[in-house]
Amino acid sequence: IDTDVSFLEPVIAHYYDNDQSEAVLDLTLTEVAEEHSTKLEIEKAIVAYDTAAMSSALPFLEDEETAVRMELAYLTNDDVTSAQKVLEKFPSASLENKIKLKQAENELAKAEEDLKAIKEDDEKKDEKQQLQKDKIATLTKEIETLQNNE
Repeated sequence: IDTDVSFLEPVIAHYYDNDQSEAVLDLTLTEVAEEHSTKLEIEKAIVAYDTAAMSSALPFLEDEETAVRMELAYLTNDDVTSAQKVLEKFPSASLENKIKLKQAENELAKAEEDLKAIKEDDEKKDEKQQLQKDKIATLTKEIETLQNNE
């Protein structure tokens, strides 16, 4: 990478593709253009999930590949709001689908918790349970559809 910075993106992509994203933290560049140095700093912030660095870098981010990795890092850590900010700057049907999928998965988990929380002595227990079961079924179908769209 030190001799040819054009290899920076392919190297980073290789690490992600092989589930070795932590290796990005060990990458270094010497005497290179600021844009490449900044890219590497942002990539390291993504791997380390440094939300302060990521959110401050977003307004200046121009690399779509880095934006995709940033959004996936936010989604992996259940930060849908920040992922949506990345999507606003870098519109993508695929990324929008991933956000919708994450939201549906979160709603499903909450619906399942709500179902378990219904009290045995609740007068409307059966009605409440059926509502939650219907919601769970709907969300499960939505998740399946979103997963098939990936």
